[in-house]
Amino acid sequence: MLSNASLKYPKEIESAFRLAQLAGKEILKIYHRGFKTEFKELDDPITEADRLANGLIVDALRKEFPDDEVVGEENDLTQATWIGKNRIWYVDPIDGTREFVARRPQFVVMIGLAVNGHAELGIVYNPLTEVIYSGIVGEGASRVELNGPTAKLKRPTHPGQILRLAQSRAHHSEKIDLMLTQLNIGGKIVSGSFGVKVGMIADNLADLYIDVSGKTSAWDSCGPEAILRAAGGELTNLKGERITYGQRELRNLSGIVASGHQAQHADIIRKIRPFI
Repeated sequence: MLSNASLKYPKEIESAFRLAQLAGKEILKIYHRGFKTEFKELDDPITEADRLANGLIVDALRKEFPDDEVVGEENDLTQATWIGKNRIWYVDPIDGTREFVARRPQFVVMIGLAVNGHAELGIVYNPLTEVIYSGIVGEGASRVELNGPTAKLKRPTHPGQILRLAQSRAHHSEKIDLMLTQLNIGGKIVSGSFGVKVGMIADNLADLYIDVSGKTSAWDSCGPEAILRAAGGELTNLKGERITYGQRELRNLSGIVASGHQAQHADIIRKIRPFI
């Protein structure tokens, strides 16, 4: 975990770190004993574990930070109480519910904090592997193995010419394939979970992720964006614009581009722009 000594958000990072682990323990209890799968809509599964973890994290954050807004994926979101708020927590209790249901080890608990419209802090925790990615923009990012070492995450200063793609299992499309023809892709890693893919980029295991589906939301992007930026990467929409949190619309309708090099990001956007 990041050292609290010099952090902008020492209480916040400690709370997010702790709550992600607590939720992870409850998720694994359900994972191992079995569960029923329901659907919020076509191809959008939800389980008892999603609801339980959502309630645990959201209730605790509201208690610990009573002046902050908390938006959980499984909350009632009809009132849009987050509009214009300075500090907003975004909670995805299980990012990669499809992976959870399929019993693939690529589901994570995600907690993000946006301040004044921008992602500032993030936690991505895989309860099966017990690996936690954490980051605070301007303070650095880390990978913590609960039964192993802790490593600071820092993307290489000089980007390589060959890009390693983190490819979505569920949302890949022909449009993305056309975009990739303009980029020097040297390998692909197929994965579920937005957080897992962006975590791989922060951890220098991949270099690029593109989503054109418009199906991700603020709770998907906030935590991972903070971690990636803290590690020296970049995350924007397909137009190269930063995501602004606190808007009425929670969905990232203009897609996502996450890359490992801030200096290279603008060139990637330029090359894929004709296909948007």
